[in-house]
Amino acid sequence: GPLWQLVLAEVRAEMQPLRQERVADVESRLAQLHIQWTERRALRLAEYETILGTIELPLGEKDIERSAEAKFHFSSAADELRILDVEFKARVSATEARLAKRKVEFEENLKKRVAQECARRLACWVYATECRQHGVTESRAVLTQLGSNRVKSFDAQFPVAHLAALCDALTQTTYTSKLHLQRAGLGDDGCIFLGQQIANERNNFHYLKELELVHNNIGTEGALALINGILALSNRTLERLSLAHNALGDSAALNDKLGKALERLLGESAPPALPLTAIDLSGNALSVNLAKSIVKGLPRSRLISFSMRYCDWS
Repeated sequence: GPLWQLVLAEVRAEMQPLRQERVADVESRLAQLHIQWTERRALRLAEYETILGTIELPLGEKDIERSAEAKFHFSSAADELRILDVEFKARVSATEARLAKRKVEFEENLKKRVAQECARRLACWVYATECRQHGVTESRAVLTQLGSNRVKSFDAQFPVAHLAALCDALTQTTYTSKLHLQRAGLGDDGCIFLGQQIANERNNFHYLKELELVHNNIGTEGALALINGILALSNRTLERLSLAHNALGDSAALNDKLGKALERLLGESAPPALPLTAIDLSGNALSVNLAKSIVKGLPRSRLISFSMRYCDWS
């Protein structure tokens, strides 16, 4: 829309000097190559003309043999000059092709940077606007990381309203593949909301590769909603999930459902299968039946790392 066009024009204006500088540098290199080879050729040509002038001097009978030798050297020198011209043209052609390729690569990188910067600014604007509308204070750490590969927040509180603003911002960019919220106070309500957002195909959470929700007081109900949201995605990319040091296992009534969901999460083989390679459930009050369900899914999983350290098995 108009906002995107405005941001695009602003970013292009900022990056145009960089583009002009890089293009000027490329053209300068090509000009220096032309000058270098032209001077070298002119020097060699002057040497050959000097030899030719020596040959054309009036010579006595005693100098006939020396003249023939000089003519032979001149012929060889002329051949060298022709070879030099061929090498020069080949070098120039190769350099021009290489520099033209660099120009194309630079233009492609410029487009990617423009798109990423536009997405970053739009995400920041959406995040700040949504925070103001919900009456919450935006996190400076999140603002500086939006649009980058990872968004990590430590000790900042994320009630549902704040989490909604963050999710709306993340839908504006496809560059964030890692979401780490530690000690964010999500609880079951926040985790249920996050699961719903992940399951929504209109959001960009199918780019998510790492999800870390450590020390968030997430119980069985919240974890169940989150896992069901992950399983609902049609394009599954999640590789690492951490629910360490939460309150999993706090509801005996939901433990069986959570166990079946985890078993499916680990052993899902029907396409599209999850590329999940690491899961961390450390520091939770897991029941034995819940652990048995997890173990059932392990043989069919792709896990490289699985942790249940410091769990309360009582």
